[in-house]
Amino acid sequence: MFDNFQNKLGRTLSFLKGTARLKPADIDQALATLKDSFLEADVDFDVTSRFLESMKQKAIGQKIAESLTPSQAFIKIL
Repeated sequence: MFDNFQNKLGRTLSFLKGTARLKPADIDQALATLKDSFLEADVDFDVTSRFLESMKQKAIGQKIAESLTPSQAFIKIL
């Protein structure tokens, strides 16, 4: 179960590596992948929804430090 979650998280982060800035569409796609991963790992739906909404609020408009890649910034928010 953890291996599957880790693999999906890795794919999400590799998707973000090709971007220069966290854009709303990229954030939505990453959060959708995380949502699927959490639900497949039997995390409660309400907990998953609240957690991902909190992440979305923190990520939108987030300035990425010059030394960070978008995937590193996403991990920081996570």
